[in-house]
Amino acid sequence: MNLRTLASSNALLAFIALVIALGLLQSASTPLAAEQPAKRQSVLASELGSKIDVVGRLGVPLGRLITIEGRAASGDILREKSMSNVLILFVEAIGGRRVEANSWIAVCEHGVSSVAGVKPGTWCKLRGYETGGFEGFPPKLLIASDRTAVPAGFSWEFRTWFECSTILESKPDDVNKPYPNVHGAR
Repeated sequence: MNLRTLASSNALLAFIALVIALGLLQSASTPLAAEQPAKRQSVLASELGSKIDVVGRLGVPLGRLITIEGRAASGDILREKSMSNVLILFVEAIGGRRVEANSWIAVCEHGVSSVAGVKPGTWCKLRGYETGGFEGFPPKLLIASDRTAVPAGFSWEFRTWFECSTILESKPDDVNKPYPNVHGAR
């Protein structure tokens, strides 16, 4: 090996070492992707349901006609002021397939938080769709109105509910069968 080749090889190795060192320094100063806050994305409301599917509590896109089965209860069981006097269903099956025992959803008929023919303590099979919207007090409204706290159960959030179109079956349930423990669940 001549001196010129040896010098250019050493210079190349030094350059590679420098690039690696700079890369390590930069990666050490950059937080991992998991540590970085998620970037907020804006979506036009007109794209929801047409270009973008919003998936609800039941695991299916909002607006899709489905059949659900389960036990009806009063929303009072959730111990949330906003769910007081709302009919809820502890969902046992969606489209005939069994689901997790703690799954529940508010049930409405024509936007009213009750369903004629379905009372707490009944087992029922309902046809309809999950829908949703924002409810509560937007944080900036609270700031603008000099309110210091959100009333209990009324924070600004997207909530979903099941809009019942047809009661396929409804019958008394075993009154001694306990409801799942869902206190504080949302």
